[in-house]
Amino acid sequence: TEVYEYLYTKSLYWQNYANVKGFRLDTLRHMENDFLRRLGIDLHSEIADFWLLGEDFTGSPIEIDHRARHTGIDALFDFPMYYAMTDVFCRQKSPYHLATTLSASSIYSSNLQMVTFLDNHDLPRIASICSEKMRDQALFFQFLLRGLPMITYGTEFALEGEKEPQNRHPIHWNKEPILAPLIQ
Repeated sequence: TEVYEYLYTKSLYWQNYANVKGFRLDTLRHMENDFLRRLGIDLHSEIADFWLLGEDFTGSPIEIDHRARHTGIDALFDFPMYYAMTDVFCRQKSPYHLATTLSASSIYSSNLQMVTFLDNHDLPRIASICSEKMRDQALFFQFLLRGLPMITYGTEFALEGEKEPQNRHPIHWNKEPILAPLIQ
């Protein structure tokens, strides 16, 4: 109850203070579905056009769908597609992996928004695990996919880092954002 009240109250505070229209919920696997459903329902009733984006690290479309249906989350990071894209573009796996992942995503609820990405602060940066040519192709492919493409800070600078803390390095603003033309 105390955690719920804190999150709910602080969410409303930030919405009122900065006109925030959505939040990213980290590590959903540590939260109960009923807790997330209640938080979502209550925030949606208070804030018009509100959006909750959740992080569920699973690579299983079935588990993603289950989480979405039992929580009412508006959007989830597309970890199944992340794993498929990095396997195909960076690890030379068969494109069949992309096809099966896209096919399996047909089970998702029609109102669920999937957020595609190629790297983030918890994972190896795309510039560290792909060749330049394949990295560029992966970025191009990401923007062709269904869903909402997300670019993590530093991707436009080809920030490197295969594990923590390197994948969380700050951006060197004096360098040229060499991938910006592919992203813009």
